[in-house]
Amino acid sequence: MAFIIIAFKSKITYRSAVLFSVIGSIIDIFIKIALWAYLYRQDKGMTEYMVMYTVLSSMIGMLYVNNISGKIGDKIINGTIAIDLLRPMRFLMSSYMQCLGEMLANLLMKGIPVLLVFGIYLWRYSGHIVYAQVPAAIVAMILGHILYMQIFMMIGLMAAVFMEIWAFHRIMNDIILFLSGSFIPLSLFPDGLGRLNSYLPFRFLFSFPLELLLGKTDLVAVSRNFVTLGAWIVFLGLLIWGMNRRMMAKLVIQGG
Repeated sequence: MAFIIIAFKSKITYRSAVLFSVIGSIIDIFIKIALWAYLYRQDKGMTEYMVMYTVLSSMIGMLYVNNISGKIGDKIINGTIAIDLLRPMRFLMSSYMQCLGEMLANLLMKGIPVLLVFGIYLWRYSGHIVYAQVPAAIVAMILGHILYMQIFMMIGLMAAVFMEIWAFHRIMNDIILFLSGSFIPLSLFPDGLGRLNSYLPFRFLFSFPLELLLGKTDLVAVSRNFVTLGAWIVFLGLLIWGMNRRMMAKLVIQGG
């Protein structure tokens, strides 16, 4: 809990950075809304749907903090991981708690202004929301948060092998931006790319919760998606556990 509080306080300390971050988020959403409104200017229903999609996607994106890879990687590279290993809390968990504090700060500092600015759209087009599926969507967002953090934890642990991980971080960021449905709905993808993406975990980050919020989904399909998402989380959890054990063994062998 202390890690969360410290990270939260440090995040809200720099007010000018917070202000520019909020302004940047609002401008980004306005640009996306303007783009979709132009593309679907002859289809009012689709325009309303894409406005809701864009605003809700931006809100979901605030649950994801990808700098955990940098926190883990920097500690491995500069050797400060040795200090973290002396603390009672596990190394990966302490890094996650710091990012959790930053995420909560983002929700407070960016989420509230975004809601104030774009809340009128959420109210005006609220008919597109399937309220019966909101609880399932919330669960999907929580599981998506876990999946996202696991992906970037793995990239951070790669610093035990590669001295520079920024390229892996950038590539993964771009892949998620494209294949998760954060900007372009996956229903607009070509059939071949859509089938390929169905075997990957990225669609669970944005597309899955947004589908639950904005469209009636078959119960069997929802259950199947939740099982697949859970399997991915277990698989990546085991992979992280193995990578962490190998890194620890390497530290012991080298006298770290």
